[in-house]
Amino acid sequence: MRLGYFTMPLHPLERDTTQTLQEDREIIILADQLGFYDAFVGEHLTDNDTKQIMLGTGTSNLSHSHPTLIASQCAMFDHLAKGRFIFGISPGALASDAEALGILDQDRNKIFAEAIDVILAIWERDPPYDIDFPDNRFKVSTRVTSVPAIGRGVLMKPYQNRRPEIVGTVVAPHSKGVIAMGQRDFHPMSANFLGQLRPGQAGGGTIGASQRLARGPNRVCRRR
Repeated sequence: MRLGYFTMPLHPLERDTTQTLQEDREIIILADQLGFYDAFVGEHLTDNDTKQIMLGTGTSNLSHSHPTLIASQCAMFDHLAKGRFIFGISPGALASDAEALGILDQDRNKIFAEAIDVILAIWERDPPYDIDFPDNRFKVSTRVTSVPAIGRGVLMKPYQNRRPEIVGTVVAPHSKGVIAMGQRDFHPMSANFLGQLRPGQAGGGTIGASQRLARGPNRVCRRR
């Protein structure tokens, strides 16, 4: 069994923000020292002051940013972590975020699907880019401004061969999203939001609200 760690960046309102974020960082460093396999932080990443633990976005909400930015930021972090990076993705389920970004009435699952197609294309292709998928709002081109001799218009590729491991959130035991992720060689990552499952689901056990099932049949961790 591999042990992992997951935490949301949510803290008591009366606590000092700087202190609680520092505590989150120290906990992940401790998990690394204790031999934990991976650590996910909701919508954030810690810095690279660790030695062996895999660091994952838990998750990058793909409806919230342009895929070019996400692809570049994740590729850079993968290099900084020297391949100890897991790319956790989701459409972004928090309604208040969607309202603040002006996308509350939009189909965030569709934005998510369009964004991941573009991210993978950026990592797979060489410049100059001309990414234009049918029925996809995100168009990525550097044909006009690319200067290969000085590296202008070149988007960074990940440190890991082809791409980092990609995991996606699952909020229902038998969702179509799980099937879609499996078809693309992505792995599911379930969350404490699942609540109680009936016997026979997820391996026949009952999963409490404080428990997270990580990808793979033998990896379970609890969030703090």
